[in-house]
Amino acid sequence: MRRIVTALAALLVTLAALAPATVARAIEEGASSTVDLAHGIAGDGRILSGLTAHRALAFTFDDGPGDDTLRLLDILDAHHVHATFFLVARQLEHPRGREAAREILRRGHSVGLHSYRHDDVTALAPGALGLDLDRAEAVFVDVFGARPTLYRPPYGRHDDAVDATLAARGYTEVLWNITAGDGSARTADGVLAAFRTALDAQEHMSRGQGGVILLHDTHGWVVDAVPGILDEIDARNCDALASGEELWDVRDDLSAWYEARGHAPATRAARRMQLDRPTFEARQAELRASAEARCE
Repeated sequence: MRRIVTALAALLVTLAALAPATVARAIEEGASSTVDLAHGIAGDGRILSGLTAHRALAFTFDDGPGDDTLRLLDILDAHHVHATFFLVARQLEHPRGREAAREILRRGHSVGLHSYRHDDVTALAPGALGLDLDRAEAVFVDVFGARPTLYRPPYGRHDDAVDATLAARGYTEVLWNITAGDGSARTADGVLAAFRTALDAQEHMSRGQGGVILLHDTHGWVVDAVPGILDEIDARNCDALASGEELWDVRDDLSAWYEARGHAPATRAARRMQLDRPTFEARQAELRASAEARCE
């Protein structure tokens, strides 16, 4: 099965620079190169914990596609925000999930794998994770024309054996360091309150205040909370602008966190994300200009 997946993936053309409609058409027609599912983020990276030296944030959504995923895409479009979606492969075997997954990619978001059916991969029998990956990768190739390079273990559970298997497959394993309590909160107000509390806590983190945010687009109340979450970030930036502090920077993808594995062990985490000074200052200037227009 793995050889079949590899052979299919090798037939596809590079589509990263093409317009979304062209990408969609190429997917439908089974074009001949690898579709860029993660906007240039390579596999073979060290484990991403989400740590960052800056007030940088990346949104990630797990467990979908769900019934509210398309509504979430409209919300993100309206706020000019991109995210990374970690998809459960089994849900892409149904027409509705398949189309929602392709729409995620069409809208310019990144896509990663969240296992075939959301099992705790640390509890699988020896060799079962490889079979799970074979099955999931075949689904991704069928739906997108490419296998994923990003992987998030269900429940965030991983061990040395899981890390070694994922590294051997060339995955970059992605965890998180900011949540909004959407595993326990059952209302949009509850999720928003938990997010505010999480950002308040991050404000006091000496190693860096930002990070990778975990949310779930399979819960309607979470999607309902997203506009308020984005408004909260904007409001904090208005306050930061007035005080001269660093502004919160919602990144389009996880590329700034990526670090090649090289010869490091599979269990090695990436260093905390840190932009070089010219890049950081240029980005902050853009954010200040945008905030000045919005915060008046």
